[in-house]
Amino acid sequence: NLRPTDLIRFCFDAIHLDRPVSTTLMLVSTLTVESVVAPIMRVLQSYKHLKLEHGVTVDVIIIHRDVGAGRGRKVFNIDIDRLSKRSILHIEPDELGLCCAKAILYALAHLENDRASINAMRDKRRLTLLNRAKTLHNDAGVPLRPCTYKEIKMFEDWLNVQIVVISSESLSKVAYKGENRSRRINLYLHNDHYDVIKSLKGFYGTDHYCESCDKPYGRIEDHRCPNACHVCLRMDCMPGEMKRCGECDRLCQSEECFLSHKATPGRRKVSLCDKMYQCRRCGKVILRRYCPKESHQCGATKCPSCKYYVLATDHYCFLQTVAPKAHSDRLIFFDFETDQSSGIHVVNFAIAQYFSGEEFVFKGYNSCQNFCSWLFSPVHKNFTAIAHNMKGFDGQFIMAWMLQQGVAPGVIPNGSKLMLITHTALNIKIIDSFNFLPMALSKLPSCFGLSELKKGFFPHLY
Repeated sequence: NLRPTDLIRFCFDAIHLDRPVSTTLMLVSTLTVESVVAPIMRVLQSYKHLKLEHGVTVDVIIIHRDVGAGRGRKVFNIDIDRLSKRSILHIEPDELGLCCAKAILYALAHLENDRASINAMRDKRRLTLLNRAKTLHNDAGVPLRPCTYKEIKMFEDWLNVQIVVISSESLSKVAYKGENRSRRINLYLHNDHYDVIKSLKGFYGTDHYCESCDKPYGRIEDHRCPNACHVCLRMDCMPGEMKRCGECDRLCQSEECFLSHKATPGRRKVSLCDKMYQCRRCGKVILRRYCPKESHQCGATKCPSCKYYVLATDHYCFLQTVAPKAHSDRLIFFDFETDQSSGIHVVNFAIAQYFSGEEFVFKGYNSCQNFCSWLFSPVHKNFTAIAHNMKGFDGQFIMAWMLQQGVAPGVIPNGSKLMLITHTALNIKIIDSFNFLPMALSKLPSCFGLSELKKGFFPHLY
């Protein structure tokens, strides 16, 4: 699976060598027989009597480098959701693989709100975007070919803009970030294709995004950025005449800082002053929703059992009763069948069934992808999917698909087995019925006295 833009290095070792012989780290496209043999020949000049009857160990080191030039398949689920997101601007692929330059130009037009350029470049009937991309390549001294991060750095220097690349292979996290500049654009690399991220908050589906530490978050008071003011949480808060707030007891750096922590901008209904306070005695900053100001005691902690703020040395309580879960019909039962004629298990049949009995069948070698795209959709939010022996078989295929989409699942492992897989964004859980019914499927009918059902062996009695 090597590509011309990947890096490769060879290391040779033998028993009578003082140290391994190594080539330089080079592009696969520049790899030749001479580049591999040359360092060996140089060493052999000093080891003329070297005997190789014990053989030679060869280590090959490969570094796969992200490159964008693919056919631009649709994103997130990766094929479903991203194109429907207004936070993603889709870039059409082309024969030369210039999607990176096209994405940069389109992102800059949106950043500067250049409506004339936006309208011209998004018109698929015209070649405006492609022609401008070719011009950018020529001006920046970048060859007309797919781009890696090395070429993106050249675009940054030419355009004086910071480019951030978020990659699906990095679980939708930042894979490349250029040096800080006055302008910043964000690109999304998936399936070797670049698209434009217009809104990082929309991309991650969160209320806030910190561009300083590149983290999405929900509540503004829950994020602590080292580059932001600890009171008003602004990046551009400048020190001045300090002022203490009489309501939250926090020491603001200036009058502007004081007004900002009192403000409710945008859709925010509650100010930072209303959300947290500081104890003048112990100096601890506390969220009001966890512990009201009048209930605070210095040195108190939240008891994990009774949930009250108490002094741990003087507190004794009992484990609380756990309320039973309410019955839910949000269940999906599924099973995979695979073909292993190639030596690798490939899902070629999947079947799923709702609690009500409604059934869905997925056939062919794309059945795993089609099943996962169907399962991980908003309509199944808060559902639980169940398969027998999921932890050692079905779950492995689902886990691989999620990682390919750039989704970081929540997992409870047991060695290499997967006891639980969770899609955190949709709160979809996948569990193994073997954890509750530890027997083969063929044993279930006799265990429960079922005569009308029987698990046989393919292709007969199935």
